[in-house]
Amino acid sequence: MKNHRLIKWTLTPFKFIFDIISPIMIYPTCAIVGNSIRYLVLTKDKMNWIYLIVGLIMFIYFFALNYFGFSLYAHSTIFIKSPLSCFDLRALKMMPFVNSAFLFFAFIFSLFDSWAMIIVQIAHIAIGLICYYSIIYLPFHTEIGNILFLSVNCAGFINDIIMIILHFLDIKKRIGLIIPFVILVLCLVIFYFVVHFRVKSLIKFLTELEINNDLKEEEKFAIFESIPFFQSEEKAKMSLHIGFTNALEIFYTWSLLRYIIVNYNSVNTILDGIRYTSFFPGESRLLNSFFINITTKRGLSLSQRFFVFEVYKVKTIRQSSVSNDANSRLVELKSISNQCFEDLISFWINKNATVSYFEMLAAENGKAHAKWEESIRDYPNNPKFADEYCSYLIECESNYIDALKMKHRADCIELGKNFASDVTFKSLARSYPVYLKKKIIDFHGNLKRGTRRQAGSARNTENSAINGTTLNSMSSSTASGLELDAEVEDSLAKQLFRQSAIRLGMHRALANRKSSASNLMIFSGIFALIVGLGSFIGLFAYINGYAKQRSGSLTYVGQISNSKFYLDLAIVGTTLKFAYFTGRFKNYELFRQLEDEIETEPLLSVNKDMSHNIHGNAIKSRTFFSRFLESLAVLSNQGKQIYEIASSMMVNEVPFYTCFSGLPSNNVTSSIKAQQSYLFFAVDRASYHTANDSWFHIDEICEIMANQPSFSQYSFKIFSSLNNHQDALCQEEENTLFLLMIIFPIVLFAH
Repeated sequence: MKNHRLIKWTLTPFKFIFDIISPIMIYPTCAIVGNSIRYLVLTKDKMNWIYLIVGLIMFIYFFALNYFGFSLYAHSTIFIKSPLSCFDLRALKMMPFVNSAFLFFAFIFSLFDSWAMIIVQIAHIAIGLICYYSIIYLPFHTEIGNILFLSVNCAGFINDIIMIILHFLDIKKRIGLIIPFVILVLCLVIFYFVVHFRVKSLIKFLTELEINNDLKEEEKFAIFESIPFFQSEEKAKMSLHIGFTNALEIFYTWSLLRYIIVNYNSVNTILDGIRYTSFFPGESRLLNSFFINITTKRGLSLSQRFFVFEVYKVKTIRQSSVSNDANSRLVELKSISNQCFEDLISFWINKNATVSYFEMLAAENGKAHAKWEESIRDYPNNPKFADEYCSYLIECESNYIDALKMKHRADCIELGKNFASDVTFKSLARSYPVYLKKKIIDFHGNLKRGTRRQAGSARNTENSAINGTTLNSMSSSTASGLELDAEVEDSLAKQLFRQSAIRLGMHRALANRKSSASNLMIFSGIFALIVGLGSFIGLFAYINGYAKQRSGSLTYVGQISNSKFYLDLAIVGTTLKFAYFTGRFKNYELFRQLEDEIETEPLLSVNKDMSHNIHGNAIKSRTFFSRFLESLAVLSNQGKQIYEIASSMMVNEVPFYTCFSGLPSNNVTSSIKAQQSYLFFAVDRASYHTANDSWFHIDEICEIMANQPSFSQYSFKIFSSLNNHQDALCQEEENTLFLLMIIFPIVLFAH
């Protein structure tokens, strides 16, 4: 047995995750998976692989959490009545699977023509009808649950049919948005009357069905077999469920339940019988017969085995006799207590005990205490556990107050007091108080003989000892739940240990005393947490900003380099165009052969489409140049020092030549930015001129050839300014890191 304890306040967020978060997150994560595959096909962007993998992991996690969570909810001995609570969760568990599959394939089939979506909608209808077939047997405990589930899914199927029809019709899109809401409202109204009248008719049918309880079991079964309605297992189980939720006599006489289990001896049927009888503590004999039957079955699922274990725990808590399991548990706990006691004696004998010995003792006592508390909860009416736990509290923990409460508990059990907290029966009484209002059962869960007319309803002697001996039942399971009078406490203390008054007084005086430094530990821990989080966030922001600066500088260099590269490539293309179309490219076939041998895609192809190729390279150069200017604007808005970079581009110092009739006429000074912009224009103009012998007499070609040398010479100033900008940033970072190297050791030393 391991020391497993669950903090109670964590149950609320866990329940919120199971009930709310996991069902909601199934569909967004499924949409991420489907949309990632769609964009992988359309754009080939490798980033979508990350979205696909992360979305798939999240979808599997939330789907598994939802599936197993609902499975365990359905197979639980604690009954919680809610709009969607039920014992048969087949339809409810399949709903996320069907809808998420429909959503996923909707994204996949959107890659094809619009008519392909009809296939998905038809498949959604067919699979939904198969998976939701069990809903016609009204599995939910409330009418509103059956109405909602039927209405929502039926409206979905009808909307699929309407969308298929609308695919072939030309109708305004707004009508397609209004139709689903109208269909849902109509389905809610229709199924309200359908479910309501069907439940009423079943209640009337089961109420009017008179079964004489004096008849033998075989005669009752013969009556059920003569009724066609009970020939179907699903209909018979639906009748039993309606009888349970409405407290009908046909249910609590158990004749219909026995008939169903005898004729439809399946695992789910037996589990239903165990579930229904576990709500009634007085029916332990019937519960035991079903329990023995289910233990002979093989191939139980995880949730079914979990339910069998829960029922076993319920049976253990309800029984008062000492079982073999209780005896073996008691022997184990005695051994653990003796070991703790010997370790304590060794500590007082050893004169050189270290702090690690304290840690070992605390760990052992913590485990032993948890096991004793668990055993008291599992066997609340066993006086031996209370007596031995009392001895452990005195000898190993010196917890005299709780020890006295345990001793008083043992005495009360001997007198017939009941300390068992039957949560299963309480959940039934809380959800269906009609059983108590109609006086079908008493406050201990026993069916009253006046209402239950079944012959031979003898009570099990074990449950009589628990539930029938006294009405003064105590639901507390641990020592902290008891309060003792001073007189009783003093009397018990004198029986258990010497100098009881002094020991109790010292215990009360020291029980809640702590070192004053321990109070400061809370504040220092909170302060350290705040400082640590602040330091972590600050360090993260600094590293993130540093990485962005480093990558940004490389990005700027890459942008201006690509812009110049593609512009030079376009200019070279104009010369190759002249050579190709005028027959001056003598080694053309050799270059074509070399080009075919290279596996990479060529940047410049020499063919009839060279004009388009030149224009494409000019566009790429212009795009990178625009991005570079936008990056500089962003840096300026952030308050960065970009004067040197901007001046290298904006200062009018570059000679610019204009041509007239193919000859350079005069020159003026301009900026790199203006000259590069004009070269974009000149290259685009030149790409669409016809190549002939007068090619170099074209003004655009003349201006390109005249200005390219000076443009290439002065453009290196941009790279130099970017390099100087990076050097300045590195110097700032070195200064910052130097300060951090001084501050962090001081802070750590002070802490």
